[in-house]
Amino acid sequence: MWGETGSEESPTFKNWVERGSWLLDHAKEVFENKTRLKVVEFATQQWGKSYSLGGKGPEEWDCSGLASAAYECAGVSIPRTANEQWEQTGRLLSDEEKILPGDLVFFGERTAGHVGIIIWSPYKTFIEANGQVGQVRVSSLDSRSKIYRQDLAKRVLGFKRVV
Repeated sequence: MWGETGSEESPTFKNWVERGSWLLDHAKEVFENKTRLKVVEFATQQWGKSYSLGGKGPEEWDCSGLASAAYECAGVSIPRTANEQWEQTGRLLSDEEKILPGDLVFFGERTAGHVGIIIWSPYKTFIEANGQVGQVRVSSLDSRSKIYRQDLAKRVLGFKRVV
C-alpha cells in the first residue's frame, strides 16, 4: 500500500493532491515571495518566547517589536509601534483581496493597539506577541479554529500588505 500511495500515477496519490491542492497553493504563496518567506520564517522562530511591553527581542517581544524585527530580518524597515505601522506601512487590503502570509493584521478601535503577522492565510492564522498569555503564540481569526481569538476578531482594523 505504501508504494501505491507514493506513486504519482496511483489513484490514492492523485486523490490526495486534488484534495490537498489548497495546501500546495498556500505553500506557493509563501515561497513565491522571498521577503514574505523571510518574515514568516523569522516570526515563527520566535514562537514561545516571552512577551514584554516594549520588547524588541531577541528573547522578549511585544507585538509591534516582533513585526518590526521580522521585516527588518527580511531587509524592510517599518516603524516600531503598532499604530505607526498601521498609519505608515504598506497598503490596506480590500475585502476582495486574498490575504497572504507576511501580511500584517491590525486590531483596535480607532487606532491600532495590536498587530500580528499572517502565517497561514486560509484560516487567517497569525503569530503575535500576546501580553495576556505572556508569550509569542499562534492565533486565528477563524471561528472554526481551536486557536480562535474571538476578542481580537471583533476588533480587526484591517490587513496591510508591506511587500
